[in-house]
Amino acid sequence: MKRLLLVGAGHSHLEVVKSFRQGIPQGWQVLLLSASGQGFYSGMVPGYIAGDYRLDDLTIDIAALCERCGVLFECAMVKSIDPAAQTVLAQVAEGGRLLDGQKALLHFDYDVLSINTGSQSLPVGDLAHTGSGRYQGLVPVKPVEGLLRAWSSLLANTGAGSRRIVIVGNGAAGVELAFAMQHFFSGRSPASSSVPTRTAEVILLGKQAEALQGFNRVTRNRVAALLRKSGIVCRGGFEVAAIERGRLIAVSGDEQAFDKCFWAAGAHSAVAADNFPFRCDVEGFIEVEPSLQVAGFGNVFAAGDAVSLLGQPCPKAGVYAVRQGRVLASNLKHSMRAEPLETYRPQSAYLALLNLGNRYALANRGGFSVAGKWVWRWKNFIDKRYIAGFR
Repeated sequence: MKRLLLVGAGHSHLEVVKSFRQGIPQGWQVLLLSASGQGFYSGMVPGYIAGDYRLDDLTIDIAALCERCGVLFECAMVKSIDPAAQTVLAQVAEGGRLLDGQKALLHFDYDVLSINTGSQSLPVGDLAHTGSGRYQGLVPVKPVEGLLRAWSSLLANTGAGSRRIVIVGNGAAGVELAFAMQHFFSGRSPASSSVPTRTAEVILLGKQAEALQGFNRVTRNRVAALLRKSGIVCRGGFEVAAIERGRLIAVSGDEQAFDKCFWAAGAHSAVAADNFPFRCDVEGFIEVEPSLQVAGFGNVFAAGDAVSLLGQPCPKAGVYAVRQGRVLASNLKHSMRAEPLETYRPQSAYLALLNLGNRYALANRGGFSVAGKWVWRWKNFIDKRYIAGFR
C-alpha cells in the first residue's frame, strides 16, 4: 500500500482532504499529520473577537472531516523530514496517542508528500533575539490558535483599570484586529454583555505611514476616516527596533507602552530550514513550481502561506491558499496515478473582504472599493458557506 502523507492542516490541505470524499485512488492510503484535531478559520477570527460569532462558528473538526473522507489522521507535530529516505519524524501532540504512557516519536514513510504548515507572525532579525523575558505580553497573531488563547486569557483577567492594547502591523490583519477589539471594548458587542465592564485603549502601529498600503486610495481614505471615528489611536511610521518589557522602541527613538501587544507585522515561514531541507527563498518560504511541486523534488508538494511560487509571487492571503488547494488536490491525485500535472495560475487581483467591526465591512479589489452593512452580510454568507463545506 502506497502512502500520501499530508503535513499540516492549513486551508490548502483542508481542500485536499475534502476532495477525497469522492474516493481515494486504489492501492493508496492518505494520512494527515496535524498538531491539533481542531482548526479555526482565520477569516472569521476578527468577527469572533468583535463578538459576532461563537468559537464553534469558526471551528473545523479536522479529525472528523478526515474520518468522513476516508483519510487517516494522526495528532502529531512534524519534527523533521528526510526526503532521501522519504520519511517524516513527528512528535505526538496533545490529544494524540501515547505509547507506554509517553508521547512517542513516530516515523512515517511516504511515497508522495505534501506540506501545508502555514506561516507565523513573529518579530524577526535582531528582534527575535531580545530575550524571552522581554516578550511578556506579546502575542503573534499567527498561528491563530495562539491568538485565540491570548484573547481568552485577556478576557478572563478581570483586573481593574484601562488596558493599552497595541497591534503592530497596519496591514489588513492588523486593521481588522484593531476594529474588532475596539468594537468589543466599546460595549456594543453582543458578547460583551457577559464580560465584566472594562475599558481599553486600542493602538495601531505600523511601519508604513498609513494603513493598508497596497490597497487602492479610496479604501485607504475610507479606512483612515473610520479609524479616526472609532477612536483607535494610529501611529504610522513606527518601525519597531527593540522590544522591552511592556514597551516597544522605534527606530526613531519613539516609544509605545503596552499591556498586551498583538504582533501582526507580516508573515514569516513556519518551517525550520534545518528540519525541512528544501530550497527556500530569502524569507524562508519553500520554493515551488507552478505545479506546486517543491523545487527539485518530483514527489513532494507544498501550498499555502508556507510557499513561494517561483516566477509568480502571491500575497499571503487565504483566498490564494484555498485556490491552490483545489489545484493541489488534483495534482496529488494525478501524481498518485502517474498522470500529467496541472498548472496553478494565481489571479492578478483578488477580492479582500475586511471586517471593520459593528457588522460593517469593506470590499476591495484592484481599483474597486465599497463598504457597508450589506458587505458584512455578504462576507458573513461567504464565510459560513466555507465552514459548512467541512461539516
